[in-house]
Amino acid sequence: MCGLAVGLVTLGLADSALAATYTQKSNALSSYSASKFKYVSNSNYYLTGNFTTKKQYSYASGYKKSTFQTRPDSVNYKKGNKKVSFKSSYFLPVTKWKGLSWGNPQSFAMTSANTAYVLCTSGSYAWITRYNLKELRALGATKSGKMDMIRRATFYNANAKKYPTQNQNTTYKRVLKAVKVGPKFKNFGHGQSLAYNPKDSSHLWFVGTGLVAGNHVSTKANVQRVKISTLKPDKKINFRFKSKSGYIAGGLNLAFDKSGNAYLDSKTGTRSLKLFKGKIYTKSVKFKLVMQGIKYAPGPRTQSLAYNKKRNHLYMIADDSVISVPVSKLGKLKKSDVQSTQFSAKREFEGMQFTSDGSSYLLTNKGAEIMQGSTKSF
Repeated sequence: MCGLAVGLVTLGLADSALAATYTQKSNALSSYSASKFKYVSNSNYYLTGNFTTKKQYSYASGYKKSTFQTRPDSVNYKKGNKKVSFKSSYFLPVTKWKGLSWGNPQSFAMTSANTAYVLCTSGSYAWITRYNLKELRALGATKSGKMDMIRRATFYNANAKKYPTQNQNTTYKRVLKAVKVGPKFKNFGHGQSLAYNPKDSSHLWFVGTGLVAGNHVSTKANVQRVKISTLKPDKKINFRFKSKSGYIAGGLNLAFDKSGNAYLDSKTGTRSLKLFKGKIYTKSVKFKLVMQGIKYAPGPRTQSLAYNKKRNHLYMIADDSVISVPVSKLGKLKKSDVQSTQFSAKREFEGMQFTSDGSSYLLTNKGAEIMQGSTKSF
């Protein structure tokens, strides 16, 4: 596509599946004039001080008391020009199960209000799990007093010899049928960018680029496609984030809008963000720098990007801090177009998703859970 030159090889994954790998030889970034780039001077809600090290992330109050939480926790609004809070909906597995350690969810995607895909990592491996949210709701997994069922079902299944009666519990067996665990795979990068393109209902995508010098950036990049039916990567496109103007360090986050346009971000300077808009083609990618950056990012580390179809907004998510902008105004944003929200939880924000009615969902850690927003207008 677009006249781009690529080379094809086939690589074996950790689970012996084969993924087509294309290496793009031409520039993945369109040329631009650096002198024409500018920033929107948005209100400064850049959050500092909470997350200098991993040790400073807080645990959910209920999770501190018990792994098997039965009642919801909350992530509450602190300040900003867009008000929302989040409340626990689904407590995800946190104990060892199927030989995997579940304490490190990195990103998630929702294809509808009924289905979520969560990418977890442990050491050099990653895997994707599909949650049938409709079935889990029907079983009562979101009801206060019963919210421990996913964690208990996976725990008892992993320790069936010790808990044979609990492992045969009818409800827990139905829970396990609603949770499909995909195969392990390697070379996943940081794993924080799982995304769904609404123009391709059969696949998910993620950026498989690793960290460079402790920053969420790299000039060498790749995107990987995951087949939804198998939860395995089946395609990889290697590219360099380069134009005639030189290299740009691209970020590790990815989102798609309703038209199938892809978005990447990149930290610039100490507190600012650049955005890139483009397309992922069959064997190549092509992006353009949005010629207006965000002067004040939500925080030091942007953990994910998200898109809200109902509002046509793009979201930049950092720990305890989120900003959003209207997609239709990218490149010509005013200060008032940038909406910001800070929270008081001091928890690690792994990702955010929106369903067609505008409902917002937040993936957080310690312990791993999916939370739902208090308003459909966030």
